Amino acid sequence: MIKPAILQHFSLTGSSPLDQREVHWGLRDILKLFGLYILVFLLLPVPHKMNSPIRLRIADWGAMLIVLLAYRHFCFWPSYEYFGLRWSDFKAHFKTGVVWGVAIKVLPTVLTIVVTIIITMFMPLEDISGNNPLPDIGHINLEWAIVALQIGIIAPIVEEIIYRGLIHALLRKRYGAKPAIIYSSLFFGILHGFGFLTVFATLAGVGFALLYEKTGSLAPCIIAHGVGNLASVLLSTLLFI
Repeated sequence: MIKPAILQHFSLTGSSPLDQREVHWGLRDILKLFGLYILVFLLLPVPHKMNSPIRLRIADWGAMLIVLLAYRHFCFWPSYEYFGLRWSDFKAHFKTGVVWGVAIKVLPTVLTIVVTIIITMFMPLEDISGNNPLPDIGHINLEWAIVALQIGIIAPIVEEIIYRGLIHALLRKRYGAKPAIIYSSLFFGILHGFGFLTVFATLAGVGFALLYEKTGSLAPCIIAHGVGNLASVLLSTLLFI
């Protein structure tokens, strides 16, 4: 039976560019990065004049940047070229990344917003507060831009390197491609929240992992992740503000 063309893009068949890549890091190395992130996040001085959500975003941003610098410095991590993160990779996979970003995150976000609108017809919006991903931002301004930059560029780069580049590859070496996709995506989902957020992020993680398996490059994964996050922020801003 021939699969529809759209489904063929999201299937995992045949060989993968990742099959021949060596994995020379272990769980302890990954835990070091997580430990560094947590330490920097807790100790990074952020101006107290900023409102609480923005302060957390700034701390998260700073911690991620330091993790990237540490990643670049320590010799036991693979190079960016190993992950397909050269400028030429981003240019070659730009269109693919955008298409996958729309399919993985934008369309589900639109569906979520439609469901939310239907719910608000029976429940006042103030009764379901806490759903706004950009709380306390009344309009697009510098604080909004900081949040958008953090989740649209910095977070996708760091998260794809860690979750797909390091964790997925390590699990793949031990258990195979399909279990690695499931386990790494579940871990990705759990660390992104609880309830619906876990489900949403887990499914997105599956899509990013499949994209990495097919292309052997994290460049389209980062593009898809960033496009999805930025679109989600814009759509959510229009709905909740």
